[in-house]
Amino acid sequence: MIETNIEKIPLFLRRIKGWAGYKLKETGKKPLSVLDMKGVGPDDKDRVVDFDTITTAFQSDKIDSVGVSLSGEEITCVDLDCHDPALREKYEELKEEILGMFHTYAETSISGLGVHIYVKGRKPEGYKHCDKWGIIEVYDCSRFMIVTGNVVDEAHDTYLAVCQEQLNALCEKYLLKKGTYSGLVGKGVYTKTDEEVIGKLKKFKKGLLFWEGRWVEIQKKDDAGYEYQAYPSQSEADFAFASLLLFLNGNNPEQAEKIFLQSGMWSEKRKAKKASGYVQHTIGEASIRCSRVYDWDRLSYTPVEQNLDVDEVLQQNQGKELIAKAKSRKLVLSNNPELNEHLCKYIINYGSESRDVPVTVHGDLDSAANGIRFWLVNQNDLIYLSDGDEWLAWNGKVWDRCYDKNLLWYAERVFHQLKYEAYNLFRESVVQTENQKVLEKQALTLFEYASSSKGKRQCMEMIEFSKSHFIKAQKEQKVGQKITANSNVLNLQNGVYDFDSLSFHPHSREFYQTKMAGVAYEEGTECPLWVDFLNMVLPSEPVRRFLQKAIGYTLSSGYMEKCMFVLYGENGNNGKTTIIKTIHTLMGEYAVAAEKQTIMDVRSQSAGSPRPDLVRLRDRRFVCISESEKDDKLAEGLIKNLTGGGIVICRTLHHEPVEFKSTFKIFLDTNYKPQVRGTDEALWRRLKVIPFEVTIPPEKIDLNFGEKLEQELPGILNWAIEGYKLYKAEGLGMPEEMSDIIKDYAEDMSSLDQWLKECVIQITDAGKNSISYTSKQLYQSYQHWCKFNGEYSWTQRKFTQEINRKPAFQEIKKVQGYIRYRNVTLNDIGDLCYHKAEFDDSDFAKKYHEKVALKFERSEKEQADS
Repeated sequence: MIETNIEKIPLFLRRIKGWAGYKLKETGKKPLSVLDMKGVGPDDKDRVVDFDTITTAFQSDKIDSVGVSLSGEEITCVDLDCHDPALREKYEELKEEILGMFHTYAETSISGLGVHIYVKGRKPEGYKHCDKWGIIEVYDCSRFMIVTGNVVDEAHDTYLAVCQEQLNALCEKYLLKKGTYSGLVGKGVYTKTDEEVIGKLKKFKKGLLFWEGRWVEIQKKDDAGYEYQAYPSQSEADFAFASLLLFLNGNNPEQAEKIFLQSGMWSEKRKAKKASGYVQHTIGEASIRCSRVYDWDRLSYTPVEQNLDVDEVLQQNQGKELIAKAKSRKLVLSNNPELNEHLCKYIINYGSESRDVPVTVHGDLDSAANGIRFWLVNQNDLIYLSDGDEWLAWNGKVWDRCYDKNLLWYAERVFHQLKYEAYNLFRESVVQTENQKVLEKQALTLFEYASSSKGKRQCMEMIEFSKSHFIKAQKEQKVGQKITANSNVLNLQNGVYDFDSLSFHPHSREFYQTKMAGVAYEEGTECPLWVDFLNMVLPSEPVRRFLQKAIGYTLSSGYMEKCMFVLYGENGNNGKTTIIKTIHTLMGEYAVAAEKQTIMDVRSQSAGSPRPDLVRLRDRRFVCISESEKDDKLAEGLIKNLTGGGIVICRTLHHEPVEFKSTFKIFLDTNYKPQVRGTDEALWRRLKVIPFEVTIPPEKIDLNFGEKLEQELPGILNWAIEGYKLYKAEGLGMPEEMSDIIKDYAEDMSSLDQWLKECVIQITDAGKNSISYTSKQLYQSYQHWCKFNGEYSWTQRKFTQEINRKPAFQEIKKVQGYIRYRNVTLNDIGDLCYHKAEFDDSDFAKKYHEKVALKFERSEKEQADS
């Protein structure tokens, strides 16, 4: 037996709440619930545990191995093993071939001799679970698989892949096909009809319990006379039921299978779990072992109970007994056989109690009237948004988008309600004898209509007619305003955090939340790994404090700061992407990743053209954009509109425009500062550049660090909430070092500022006789400088407007009718650019570089002297 490496078990398996433990040396491969250390089945949902609980039990030596239930999961395990030494060579051959087929997680089995391959997919129908050598076994049903975490090789590491096609090919090539068992037995000792066999079956106490699916109630007695449950598992009960059917029908497998499938032993739940050939296989095995059959001449039938006193019947036949009589059609509540049939079906499905439902019997039985019924039944659980023709459904935690196929379930509720109403009418008819026939007729009409009008077309018509009723009611309640108001709460996995009151509440419809974060609230939980990581990548405490406040502000619905956060670092491996991904995971549905073109200046986009990228930002709070390029230019007007509550009007292809307020916060993760050509102070105030200047060395890079941070998400949420509290107390603010970065950034982005810095000097009082220039002359120098340096140049009008705003350009004088600037003049470089037309390109370039070098030397000397 090999040791379990629990840290290497993949995340997809960890998420399953279906873990059990093993004490292999003491109890062998018997799965145990770590809650009571007793045996547990894969479908025992109350006694299997989550991965954290099983890990704690394993690390405390309570168990020595762990296993996961595949029940209800879209996961299949391919088990390769060899118990026959003579087939070892064949095993190695098959193992190499099959591992090559599946690029997914694979581990060494607990014995150390086999391999378990886990895939996303299901074993196709029609195959047994093993091959002819006993080397390959394929399991996707209700059973536990022992998980070791001992990865076979790097090619089969920790990712569970979708491998349905490979799984189909494996089963087709190697697994044995299921056969029919009808050829193994005779045609039957005698012939009885289905009704005769079922009738006789119900005469047996055990047979009636089998027929109703109540096999757990079947008891046996031990030698001391104490009763105990006869069948420890349903599969054993299935075999016993199959044997009883064959005993009663003269060993006729075909008929036994037909009756088995009609019984309570084959519920809808079991149909979903078991393969289609399961019943046929079970009856075939029982038929082979059938050694005697029932003597039909030995017993006679008992009379069927008839009782027309409804109240007496319902009072004397409560619970299971009443349902049993209804199923056997021995329950007679009405002299009208059609109505009695509906009543029996009703009691089987809904019980015998009356229900408080709206009275709609006097309305029409058509789609228009059903639209009113649909609204009456579902008004607390559905919201209709007419602007986008969308439905929202309350799922207990969030108002979720509801599409046509899900709306049909809500439509079916209407027909359930009609049946409730029909049953209430019948109960009323028992009391009001003078109106009995009228009420019974109304009840029968509703029963028949509810049973025959559930087609998809009728349901969709009903939903369409209901819209006007939802619109009217929701307008009065201002539901639409409450949804778009985006209240200042964060909807979490286990409740709602209110940022206004700084308190945690249970989920409620009244919060009108349409999104859910990806984390639960755990008060007091910390995140030491996250804090240490931030200390490393952001050594400046003021910058870390700013980031914490920014993320806290982002969690809220506030949007008044009018800012965009730019996480900037020239080199890779600086941590900014890890921060973005972690916050994206934490915020779940409140977050969205957008393409860089969403905020960049793309000339190909015309006004009114489809912008599905903008539509995706609706109702979000965190928008992350990554990997901008060196020459990408911000769409400055759009940025101002997207940051701080501007109204966004956009549309998807072939749809009408939608209008919404920009309440999201944009985080740009970039190695390059995007180009900004404008000088609009409003834009520069919006940009908050957070510097990432630390490069994580290769030896400190942890490829699984993201998964480790996911384990700290509740603590990171608390860290962000503290950031929100700091934001409310201090404001967002901005550290001085970030302000300096913005100042330098603005200068770098402005061709005017760069030209002024390199080509213009301010004249002191002693130098008033220096040459002064007109705006046109200065623009000529500026334009030549921009062209030579590959910078974007403004128009002369824009140039003049901008320099006139500068303090150094305020003093002017008029010379020969031209306005000249008295306090500035061109230096050698600026003057050279002004006279560029007098030189060819090579001479100009040579002189330009000489003058730049000379200026640099002077600057260096001045710094050294000072």
